[in-house]
Amino acid sequence: MSSLLGSPRPPPRALSPVSLLGLRYPVAMVPVLLFESAWKPIWLALVAVPQGGAMDAATREVAVSCSLAVLILAVIPWRFAFTRYVTRRGDRRR
Repeated sequence: MSSLLGSPRPPPRALSPVSLLGLRYPVAMVPVLLFESAWKPIWLALVAVPQGGAMDAATREVAVSCSLAVLILAVIPWRFAFTRYVTRRGDRRR
């Protein structure tokens, strides 16, 4: 069975509008960047690392693209993300 079953690989047609939104509203896309930087290491740890060198070509391709998450980590405005999503108080319930 292929380890790509259920692998989140959005088609380029769906990724292009999201990328354009990121150019127009970069701060609003920070949660998407945080999500991307969270699931990729999880996939690497749970799928790619246990297979080691016995990966098929498709799994290796996804592993390489997931390992490029380091680039995502480099562009996240960490100070903003920490103050906005960690230290900021939530809204009160009405």
